[in-house]
This record gives sequence, structure tokens and C-alpha cells, in this order.
Amino acid sequence: MRYVIGFALAVVLSQVALTHAPGAPPPAIPGSVPAVKFQPFMPPKPAPPGTSIPLIIFPNLQAYNASGVFWAGPDNSNYTAVYVQPQPIPQPPVFMPLPPPPPDNRARITLQLPRASAEVWVEGQKLEQTGASRRFVSPVLDPYRSYAYNIRVRWYDEGKEKTHTLRVPVKANDEPEVTIVGPSAAN
Repeated sequence: MRYVIGFALAVVLSQVALTHAPGAPPPAIPGSVPAVKFQPFMPPKPAPPGTSIPLIIFPNLQAYNASGVFWAGPDNSNYTAVYVQPQPIPQPPVFMPLPPPPPDNRARITLQLPRASAEVWVEGQKLEQTGASRRFVSPVLDPYRSYAYNIRVRWYDEGKEKTHTLRVPVKANDEPEVTIVGPSAAN
């Protein structure tokens, strides 16, 4: 039975082939789907030199295949879709830290005192500042020499006068911080 059907189909096809004229569309085979004109795939023309192509990232192959991404423009009339160049995301400005000030060859001594009412003398000169933190700025110093400042601090603790004397070594552009603790200060 198979041979009979196969033979009959071969006879019908040979008759169709004999009646087909060259250059004419092939006649439809009886009982078949109408013929569809075949159009081969034409890849897009490459972008002209100097033209940037936007970078597009797809999550998977199906998304890429469904997108129809190709270069479009006046030189590629087969593909007339218009694509917009992606815009860069604006970045917040970066603030750089300020450079340190140029050295002025002065020493800056910061004193942390046991009482805000304490009196301070540097090299015999009383500081007029008040508060628990005081700052002394030296005159301009020679950067190749070492110096030392004699500091005397006086305050009252429970009605008793306390005095502390110390010598602070410095060089130009030094910023030492000295803390004077109340109970351990000498009389």
C-alpha cells in the first residue's frame, strides 16, 4: 500500500514539473498550501565610519532575538527603525578635600585644663583666653631649630590653689596638645 501512494505522488509531481515554465512561479500542488514568495535574509549594512552604535545589554537570548536590534539610518533603507542614543547618567560632583594650608613656621600649643577658670602663663605672659581649652600660637620659628615653652597653670580646687608648671618642646609647624589633669597636678 505504501508503494502505491508513493508512486501516485511521484506521478503527480512529475506532471507538475513538466508543465512548469522556467521563470514562472511554480504551480500549486493539489491539496497543498499556497506558495509564499521566499525572501532571503539580508544582513544590515555596517555603520558608516565615525558613527557610534549604542551599547544595548539584553537579559537573555530571547530578548535579543525579539528586539530586532540593528543599525538604522539613511544608508540602510531596508531597516527604517529609529533608535535613540542612551544618555549618560549624571554623576554627583566629587568634592576634593582642601589641601592643607602652607606651613607658616609657627607652633600651635593646645592646652586642656582641669577648670575653665584656670589662669595660664606662657613664658611669663598671661593668656587672656578663657575656657577649659586654650590655644597658644608662637611667633614665626626657624624650621631647623628646636624650641621649648615654659607654661604655668593655676586653678582652685575645693578652695585650695593648685599650680602646675611644665616645659613643652616644639618645632616650627608643630601642634602639640597638652592635657593637665586636676588631681594629678603638682602643687
